[in-house]
Amino acid sequence: MTYEKEIGALREKINMLNVEIVKNIAERVMVAMKIGAVKHRHNKPIEDRNREEKIHQQVRGLAEEAGIDSESVERVFMEIIALCTRAEREQE
Repeated sequence: MTYEKEIGALREKINMLNVEIVKNIAERVMVAMKIGAVKHRHNKPIEDRNREEKIHQQVRGLAEEAGIDSESVERVFMEIIALCTRAEREQE
């Protein structure tokens, strides 16, 4: 197999994974917006540090199980959480 065919197939797989990742992030944002609406109706604060810490623990564990760098995955989720928090605030 040539380099171009081999790398092309792998890059196509990366492209398909990117589509799935963005779809999953979009779905997470939509759920976060619903959570924001519930919080607003019940006069609860948008930010929940205890919940965020549980998420961080969860993703660190998942990353370790997957054999990838847990600190890097946690940083990615910090950005995802920030995106979702902004979406929740839109419900105010």
